[in-house]
Amino acid sequence: MDAVITQNPRAMLIDYATVFANLRSGRAAEHGMGRPVGEIILRENLP
Repeated sequence: MDAVITQNPRAMLIDYATVFANLRSGRAAEHGMGRPVGEIILRENLP
């Protein structure tokens, strides 16, 4: 069984910027954020 985790660096940076802006504004860190962007793919014998 093989596993691959895909991530989008641009989306992650936008999420980090949102967290910092929320904290600076006195809001909860995750205010206004959606679900994390990424996938975990499980398959037999990935190339």
